[in-house]
Amino acid sequence: MENTGTNISQGSQIPWQDRKNLGTGKAIIDTIKYVLFKPNDFFSNLTVKDSLAEPYIFYLIVSLATGIIGGAIQILFKQNENLTPFMLVILILIGSLLGIFITSAVIHLSVMLVGGKGGFKGTFNVLAYNASSAIFSVIPFIGQVIAGIWGIVIGVKGFKKVHNLNTLRAVIAYFGIFFIIAIIALMAAIAIPNLIRARRVANDASAKATVRMISTAVETYSVANNGGYPISEYDLKKGGYISEYYDKNTKHGYSYAIRLDSDGYEITANPQTCGTTGTKVFVVSSRGDLTETDCK
Repeated sequence: MENTGTNISQGSQIPWQDRKNLGTGKAIIDTIKYVLFKPNDFFSNLTVKDSLAEPYIFYLIVSLATGIIGGAIQILFKQNENLTPFMLVILILIGSLLGIFITSAVIHLSVMLVGGKGGFKGTFNVLAYNASSAIFSVIPFIGQVIAGIWGIVIGVKGFKKVHNLNTLRAVIAYFGIFFIIAIIALMAAIAIPNLIRARRVANDASAKATVRMISTAVETYSVANNGGYPISEYDLKKGGYISEYYDKNTKHGYSYAIRLDSDGYEITANPQTCGTTGTKVFVVSSRGDLTETDCK
């Protein structure tokens, strides 16, 4: 067999790469068994070709088949009550069509960091044929755990052979980028609540200032009109007491409601989502009395 410069030794034929002679069905089954039970031999004898089509087609067939069967079993045994047939189809299609490319690109960053020699095509091949481990996911209840563990074993062995790495480097290559992602996720988990808290405080302060401002505008209008209050926001806007309309509008996470009549008024500000966009309900009534209560 042709040596592609990826340090893969020559040897026995990979069934999937000999499917013209074996037939597609037999080639798939034999390749799955080869990957699952003799991963060292499989990746030692694998020819990494220039085209990604061959491993991708294998990945696509295996992923679609195991995804459909595994998902149907989850629905049947109610392992995931939120999973509907429609969601299953969408997840399988997205995962099968795009998952391999995204995952390969992400993991290959780790491969490059540890000095892998097999190139992106090598990484792609390992992950594509590693789809064989998904066959275990069809086992009810424990299948996904088995598939995950065996997938790690196959992936590490594949990286050792295809990228000419020792075991430690292969493990780092397989998991390294996910450690980075986990650190970023941890930092986000710490930062995001603080950002949300700061936004709530800012929204509360803005809403309180806004209802006071509208109240001041109404009272100023009353003084200028012999003690009569405006009967609509239009009167306030037309007279230049406010620069924009607030009633039934939302600004900075708060929704406003304004009741105006000739005898008095009430201005209310409610958070769009209690606890997320704000924490208080602000109400200003005639004579500018302001009350604030915790939202519910």
